[in-house]
Amino acid sequence: MTTTFCRSRVCLLPLVAVLAVAASLEPLTPLSKVMAIDVSAVAKGASVLDEAAHSSVDKKLKHVKEGIEHGMEVFRFWDDHKDDIKKQLQLLTPGAQGSSPSGYVVDTGNLKSLVYGIDINSPVTRTGPCELGARAVSCSAPACRQLYGGQPWPNCAHGPGELPCPYPYADHHSLYQGKATLFTRPTAMPVPLSLPLYACSPSAAGAVLGLGRLGTLARTVGAFSYELSDGQGDAIWLGAQRARRVQGGKPTPLISNPLFPNRYYVQIASILVGNQPLQIPRGALDIQQYGRGGVYLSTTMPVGMYLNGEVYDLLKAALQAPGATANGLCYSADAKVPLPTITLEFAGDAVMALRPGSSVWKTRADGARCLSVLPSSTGETILGTRAQMGRLMTYELATGNAFGFGTVTF
Repeated sequence: MTTTFCRSRVCLLPLVAVLAVAASLEPLTPLSKVMAIDVSAVAKGASVLDEAAHSSVDKKLKHVKEGIEHGMEVFRFWDDHKDDIKKQLQLLTPGAQGSSPSGYVVDTGNLKSLVYGIDINSPVTRTGPCELGARAVSCSAPACRQLYGGQPWPNCAHGPGELPCPYPYADHHSLYQGKATLFTRPTAMPVPLSLPLYACSPSAAGAVLGLGRLGTLARTVGAFSYELSDGQGDAIWLGAQRARRVQGGKPTPLISNPLFPNRYYVQIASILVGNQPLQIPRGALDIQQYGRGGVYLSTTMPVGMYLNGEVYDLLKAALQAPGATANGLCYSADAKVPLPTITLEFAGDAVMALRPGSSVWKTRADGARCLSVLPSSTGETILGTRAQMGRLMTYELATGNAFGFGTVTF
C-alpha cells in the first residue's frame, strides 16, 4: 500500500483490530457448568469468573490499543514518503514473447490511459481522468466495504447523500464501476481481460496496474512476472502462459497477513554480511500479532530496503567492523576495504544477493558509497525497488500451487 495511504486508511486499522479481537474472544462458559451445586458457591464463583473475564478483555483491549498506535505509525511512514513514491513510477513496457510493444493502455470507453507503473500491493488498477458519465461506486456499496476491511468508509455517513468511495491506496482517486479493458500499444491487440472496477482521478496523468493479491487482475491472470530497471522502463508479463521462468531461481513461499491481504509477504531466514550471518533475534522478521511486522515486497518504494529497526542496528554494527571505515551504512571514498555483499536468505532456499555493483549501492557527491537500506519505524521490513532492479521476479498464485498462498521466484 505505492503506494500511499489517504487519511481515511488510518480509520480502517482500529476497525480491523477490533474485528480481529472480537473474532478471537471465546464465549464465556455458562455458570451452571463451571460451579458446584452448592448455592453458597455461586457468589464466589461469579466473582472469580468476573475477574477472569475482565482480565481477558483488558488484555485484548491492550492489543487493540497497540494495533491503533501501529496503524498511526504506518500512516505517518507512507505519508512522509509519498513524494518519493510518485517519482519512482516510470513508463511500463509489457513483456511479450516475439514482440516488443511500447506500452499498455487501459481503455475505459472514450478515455485511454497509458500505463506508467505497477503496484503489487494495490488490488485495483488506477487510471487517468474519470470517464464522463461513468458510475461512481457509493461509499456504502459492498465493493467499497471490501477496501475498508468489510466496513463502510468511516466518513460515509457524514456527507450529504451517497458519497463516492475514496480509493485508499492513492490520493484524490475514487472507485468507479464499468468496463475497463487492458490493451497493448501500438497494435492495440487486446489482452483478454476486463476490469469491473477501477479507480480514477481528474488529476491523474496515466494508469497504474494494480496487482494486489486479492485484486481482480492478479486473481484473473494467476501468475505474472516483472523486471524493474533504473530509468530504462520496466517490463511485465501477465498470465501463466507468459510469465517468465527464472533460470536457476528458487521459489520462496508467499505468506498471508489477514490485516494486509493484498501484500506479498515472504520469510527471511537469515541475513549475511559477506560470509557472516547477523544474529537476528528469533521472530524479529516474522508477522506479529494483529498483522504487525513481517517482510513484504513493493514496486513503489524507491529504496533497497526499509529494514526492521532492531535488525537494522545489527546490520549497521556489522558494516562498522574493524578495518571498514564506515559511517552508518556508507563507506567513505578513501575506505581501503572492498564493499561487502549483503545476502538475504529466504524460506525455500531462495537467495537475493545485494552485490556492490548493484543498484542497491549508491555513490554520493563526496564519493562515499552507501547501501540503500533505511530503518523502519513501523517494525515492518519492505523489499523495495532498488533491491529488485535487474531481477526477473515471477509470482505464481494459481490454484493447485504446492504452496498455500503461491510463490515468488527470483
